[in-house]
Amino acid sequence: MECYVGFYHNTYPSRLPLVYDTIEPFGLLIGRSVFEIQRSIRKSDYIFSRDGIVVLSDEIKKRYIDLLTAILDRKRDYKARIGIRRKDGFQRMQKITIIKMKCVELRDFKNNEDEWIGSHSVGPPGR
Repeated sequence: MECYVGFYHNTYPSRLPLVYDTIEPFGLLIGRSVFEIQRSIRKSDYIFSRDGIVVLSDEIKKRYIDLLTAILDRKRDYKARIGIRRKDGFQRMQKITIIKMKCVELRDFKNNEDEWIGSHSVGPPGR
């Protein structure tokens, strides 16, 4: 798989669009965790680094990582293609597991698309 070829993001010099494609599913969850923790940040949570740059304290960083981990560990209904499902076709899965599955699906799609393009002179079906 080539990191310079993306599925959702365009290719630009010195950028790796496949990396951006892979982290895309995390964006909403990271944004949510920042939104949830913002009200609890106090002036004392900001500190100066040795270079004079204002940064967040180690305590607030730890609280943020703990919150993000808790969000990723939350379960929700997901209509998975494999595994044990309920009668309605859904199963309870952690959000991080769903994201991992989507990354694998993206990888498999890209690999199949690359194989298809390599054996045909025109684009893949449906394009």
